[in-house]
Amino acid sequence: DSIPFPARHLLAMEIYFKLYKEQTNYMMRERATTMITSRGCPGNCVYCAVKTVWGRRWRGRSVENVVDEIEELIKNYQVEEIHFLDDSISVSKKRLMGICDEIIKRKLNIKWTTPNGVAVWLLDKTLLKKMKQAGCYRLTFGLESGNKETLNFIGKKYDYVYAKEIIRYAHKLGL
Repeated sequence: DSIPFPARHLLAMEIYFKLYKEQTNYMMRERATTMITSRGCPGNCVYCAVKTVWGRRWRGRSVENVVDEIEELIKNYQVEEIHFLDDSISVSKKRLMGICDEIIKRKLNIKWTTPNGVAVWLLDKTLLKKMKQAGCYRLTFGLESGNKETLNFIGKKYDYVYAKEIIRYAHKLGL
């Protein structure tokens, strides 16, 4: 939270919105931008550079700080959609639930997605429902393989049955 929000006022934001839209094929709304709400990942996947860049210790911004930035983006730039580029936004269910609750509490009309992926094993039905209520419309799941041996080799361990259940439920919600 001690790091200030990006200095977007120094950018030609109208050009940014136009170029971002041209390069992003999956936007729901016109005015979209990106945010990073956390750094690091506690995982140890063999292929991943996150631990080299940000370290294995996960650090998340506070709920209030994240939603303050969203509110600033809406107020100052009429942003309608956020793409959270966190490598591990779902590490703390409590924090992600808090972000959703705060978006709902402040009645922010925002759509959002997780193009870098979420850890399916860290989600549950209650959290997914709350994410949908808070404007989430699309999830990218970090399922690198359907082969157990490959998953063990790369350092991913999750329950296939649970993953299928969560994905089906997300689909049922319209995510």
